[in-house]
Amino acid sequence: MQIQVRNSESEVPSTELERIFDKFYRVPQGDRWQYGGTGLGLTLVKQMVVDLQGVIEVSSHKD
Repeated sequence: MQIQVRNSESEVPSTELERIFDKFYRVPQGDRWQYGGTGLGLTLVKQMVVDLQGVIEVSSHKD
């Protein structure tokens, strides 16, 4: 099974891609945080995928 998700709000800079699965990490949005959150969502998703012997990947098409 393959699932693809696209973020239509803003692209993640390629320099930040390695860190987006880190606990509590949030991509900088300038002087303020545009969206709330704890920075745990993608960490939890990655752990679930790994636990189910899956693979999770990320790419950015805009810098």
